[in-house]
Amino acid sequence: MPRAIQDARIQTRTAREKLRPSPTPYYRELEPGVHVGYRKGKRAGKWTVRTLVGDKYQTTTLGTADDAAEADGVKVLTWAQAVEIARDTARQSVATHEGRRLGPYSVADAVGDYLEWLREQGRNMKDPEQRLARIRAALGEHNLADLTRDQVKTWHKGIATSAPLVRGGGRRKVDLSDPEVQRRRKDTANRLLNDLKACLNHAFKEGKVRHDTEWRAVKPFQHVGEARVRYLSRDEVTRLVNACPEDLRAIVRGALLTGARRGDLVQMKVADFKPDADAVTVQNSKSRYKGKAAYSAFLNAEGVEFFKSHNAGRSPGEFMFLRADGKPWAPDDLNRPLRTANTGAKIAPPAGMHTLRHTYASHAAMQGVPLMVIAQNLGHADTRMVEKHYAHLSPSYARQQIASGLPAWGIVEPSNITAIDRAAAQGG
Repeated sequence: MPRAIQDARIQTRTAREKLRPSPTPYYRELEPGVHVGYRKGKRAGKWTVRTLVGDKYQTTTLGTADDAAEADGVKVLTWAQAVEIARDTARQSVATHEGRRLGPYSVADAVGDYLEWLREQGRNMKDPEQRLARIRAALGEHNLADLTRDQVKTWHKGIATSAPLVRGGGRRKVDLSDPEVQRRRKDTANRLLNDLKACLNHAFKEGKVRHDTEWRAVKPFQHVGEARVRYLSRDEVTRLVNACPEDLRAIVRGALLTGARRGDLVQMKVADFKPDADAVTVQNSKSRYKGKAAYSAFLNAEGVEFFKSHNAGRSPGEFMFLRADGKPWAPDDLNRPLRTANTGAKIAPPAGMHTLRHTYASHAAMQGVPLMVIAQNLGHADTRMVEKHYAHLSPSYARQQIASGLPAWGIVEPSNITAIDRAAAQGG
């Protein structure tokens, strides 16, 4: 029995009411080469099936959708009835040749085949499915044989020049003029380009398309894979803190004393300060979906004194850092006042909240704090990221690595050669 096919956009009458009328059907793949479609009209929509026959797609109208009338299974069809009839129609129409499908093969087909191959390899599918869904949505309808380098370039550049997507739709508010934001967007575009090429290369190897020159010709953005770690000097820190208004100054100091991310700082509560442990609890919101729990960021004497003073007389349930109007900060609230403070402090390029996290870790490394301790205080599970970004700043790191990593050869050879005393020889 074939598995039940679902598509939240078109399988219910309520969902279909929200769709815009379109001359192009909303398609859902049933199996390779077979797509059931819903064409939204001004009144009731129509069910169609698109089937690969030989080297062309054949589209057949199946009946009217049960948008305004009750289904009768013949002329008026529910979603489930349309799917069943579409499969029967496809089986009657599709042509095969040596057990292989011929003709047009879309990017969506390539993505689906690649995902199936990954499943066969026993891969964890959560991340690939989420990433490749973006490719399927953007390029899926393109016939792979007709896909051009210009189309891929336009898609690749579009990711780099647009704000990042957020779960549930929409885009995050970011400053696209910020060089670091631009670098991150280009890095994201490169990773998705690699995913696309992996799908299309697999299709090429499987003989689904005759050439691979078009997408291979699209090159990734250069020198965007690693962030250039920028940190403030102690003098710059002093100038920046002094240039901040009181409400901003508090959260900036919190960042410099804990190394916490902006998202965790704005969510921090008064109760998260643990004076008996000289630490604050950081929720680690960025990594929580990966199963990483909250962690303790331990404080130096200045940090303990700051949080004691800042929390004096306050309720444990209050947000740790509040705006001047008494409301909690939102992450995006910090951008404009922080830029203003940077201007007043004459810091160029301006430092963002993540720069403060880098500043915390960089100065800890320069003071000889062990990299594992820095990693733990930043909420990392191991030292890989800290070693990547900050190890070169640690005065003892290279010495420790050589001392512990280079083997002792244990070579002891007696020698019968005696060094010549040149002074004595010349005097003689």
